Amino acid sequence: MHCFVRLLAGLSLIHAMVSSLAFGGPGDPPVLPPHFTRADLIATPISIEDAQSWYAELATQQDIPYQFVFDGCYARAEKIAQILEQNGIIALKLFIEADPETTQFKVRDRFDPSCYVQWIYHVTVAVLVQNEPGYREPRLMVIDPSLFGEAVDANVWINEIGYTNGGNFKATYQPRFAYKNREPFYSDWQPQDLMDMDQVNHANVGKPSQCNSRQ
Repeated sequence: MHCFVRLLAGLSLIHAMVSSLAFGGPGDPPVLPPHFTRADLIATPISIEDAQSWYAELATQQDIPYQFVFDGCYARAEKIAQILEQNGIIALKLFIEADPETTQFKVRDRFDPSCYVQWIYHVTVAVLVQNEPGYREPRLMVIDPSLFGEAVDANVWINEIGYTNGGNFKATYQPRFAYKNREPFYSDWQPQDLMDMDQVNHANVGKPSQCNSRQ
């Protein structure tokens, strides 16, 4: 049976990672969005081996269109979070948002290395990894098969999307029920989101991704 860890302020993990960075770049003090408190952020601690095993399992899901990097991240993340919960693992969502006045994220499509896509935001699922050799504290790792071939540290994910593009952005952890960017906070799965998730994923399965540019 899995237990849950409520990510409280006593964990330095919170100060370091569970934050909303104001537009203006890295280094600003962590600030939680106004619509939830730290008490809403719960996650199931798992081992690094389990994190990578779940990545391998989820990456083979035929009904999640990882290859369509261009769009639909919110539907992919929703499906991943649901599958994990059905298997006793409570995860978080990690959103990264570009400042619309100055920045767009330009990311290489890992399924077509000459293809670059552009986003104003992206979302994925983060799991809490603990008792990992070489790490004194738990850390958050993301499962995002559209971008990486394995589960990676959340900071690696943020660096790949945010810092490599320059400009201003914010990264925010949300409870697993968050669906699209800037939507109201929910405390449970929303039927309209689940319906949209199924429609978006179904529409994008097997569809080749689109490119904003090629290099």
